[in-house]
Amino acid sequence: MEKILTIVIPTYNMQDYLCRCLDCLIVPEEQMKQLEVLVVNDGSKDNSSAIAHEYQDKYPDTFRVIDKENGNYGSCVNRGLKEATGKYFKILDADDWYNTDALRNVLKVLMTADSDMVITRLRTYCESRDENVDSLLFEGVETNHIFRRNDSEFAEIDFYRFIGMHKVAYRTTLLKNIGLSLQEGISYTDNEYAYYPFEHVNSVIFLNEVLYTYWIGRDGQTVTPEVMAKRSWQLFKIIDRMLDCYSADKDKVTHQFQYQYLANTCAMYYHLELMVNKASKERNLQMKNLDRKIKSIDLDLYNQIPKCSKRTFY
Repeated sequence: MEKILTIVIPTYNMQDYLCRCLDCLIVPEEQMKQLEVLVVNDGSKDNSSAIAHEYQDKYPDTFRVIDKENGNYGSCVNRGLKEATGKYFKILDADDWYNTDALRNVLKVLMTADSDMVITRLRTYCESRDENVDSLLFEGVETNHIFRRNDSEFAEIDFYRFIGMHKVAYRTTLLKNIGLSLQEGISYTDNEYAYYPFEHVNSVIFLNEVLYTYWIGRDGQTVTPEVMAKRSWQLFKIIDRMLDCYSADKDKVTHQFQYQYLANTCAMYYHLELMVNKASKERNLQMKNLDRKIKSIDLDLYNQIPKCSKRTFY
């Protein structure tokens, strides 16, 4: 049977959380045949691989383990995309999980869907407050309706509000045809996954399903302020590459999405370097060069970045 959805699970030392992640993907037998789950074990030093192999042994037509040397997040997505055979492609982090009922509903839609991008809703679980917060409804956007880029309605959608790694699935052939390749050896490349394919998306459908649960508050997460501060140089590499794409694209809708995405990501980077890291002379020079690059590409974008988080390094 044709695989409808490939789910790639980048995994590094996730033995404490992996069972919860994989259990949420157990759907009725007929839908299991439509699902392809690729657990990409990124050189884990714990029992992550052994746990994943248990699921592969039990559900060999659905789960497959790919053991590889450590190359960080982007390398896992790249390898998963290379191996993917599903009609659609989606990522699930090993410490997060899907709503199983929502997954069943999404699979039913994907069977007949004919859009390049599928957007679902997100639930954020905050451990410190033991609280779930669902993303807002798609206000002003019709669900279960295909929007096409050449339609006027497409241009009216504020895609920045809705696009993120946790929310999107892409047509697999689209990602392969554009040669999507995330940077390897660094974190935060989920931003690239959300950012680059959009310029090639010609159709999108919104589904009112709260599919993905994103867990925040776990010690050691890459999105904690302490970890982000130490790895801010990796965010710099993400932004520098994004700017090249931004300067080359002229499509109005894509350009506006990239504009908002870049402004927010740049502000975060400058804040980490200037307010948290108190950047060194070398980092100051790096920021100065980035500052000039942004200014030369788009002065409006440059001025959009909050003044409190830039230019204080001159």
